[in-house]
Amino acid sequence: MQTIFRDIVKYHNGGLETVEDEIAVEEFLQIFVNGEPYAVIMRLPGDDLDLVRGFCYTEGLFQELSEIEWLGHCPEEEGENKILVELARPVGKLANHSHETGTYISRSSCGLCGKTSVDKIYFPEKGVQNFSACSVQTLMRIKENFEQHIGLFPRTGYTHSAAIYSCDCELLAFAEDVGRHNALDKIIGRVLLNEKQNQAFLGLVSSRLSFEMVQKAVIIGLEIFAGISAPSSLAVQISSDYNLTLVGFLRESRMNIYTLQERVVLEDS
Repeated sequence: MQTIFRDIVKYHNGGLETVEDEIAVEEFLQIFVNGEPYAVIMRLPGDDLDLVRGFCYTEGLFQELSEIEWLGHCPEEEGENKILVELARPVGKLANHSHETGTYISRSSCGLCGKTSVDKIYFPEKGVQNFSACSVQTLMRIKENFEQHIGLFPRTGYTHSAAIYSCDCELLAFAEDVGRHNALDKIIGRVLLNEKQNQAFLGLVSSRLSFEMVQKAVIIGLEIFAGISAPSSLAVQISSDYNLTLVGFLRESRMNIYTLQERVVLEDS
């Protein structure tokens, strides 16, 4: 269940009326890694295994899918709000484990909650190695395709969307969530599951471009990362450092290219 319906009172046209409203569901999801509590994520139910797979990958807990021995819902409890991850190798002291609280809460609006120091933020050793060109027209076509897949936001006004495309404009993964980080983790998890990481070329999100969103884009190896809103200064700096082309304010007939403009060309080749 991703939405619920509730009677609300709405002020409209100078008066009050009772109407039925559709509201996006937000529920917690507990993540246990190798038997230890790791995180509690506030998320939109659905695509939970993709979410956890992508979340653990961008946390640096594994680098190859074969390192996951088992990932699934807890078989000993009712409901679907607890995911167990068993990795083939020990990961040492879990980076976000707290002796005081046991786990940290990753809220739907923040991707770095629970980190106790900067050096616990995972990045690959190298930046994006590939270099492919993409025309402005192609970016606009991808944006149109992306918008056609958005279903929950027009109904609830609350959710974020994210997608990953190949260099040939093939949609590799699409997801929606109450959290922009969750939506991005979901599509990263799906790309990993389908073993299409080497095809992942462009990521598009319906949100601002913050540092932690760019971090995830770098880890999955995207060449272009675009959003409909603005980036932060640190997002721009990290994109430049890791050879990522960062595009903001991707709208109907305009965009801002903040880093590595060479990947975006005016005409199709």
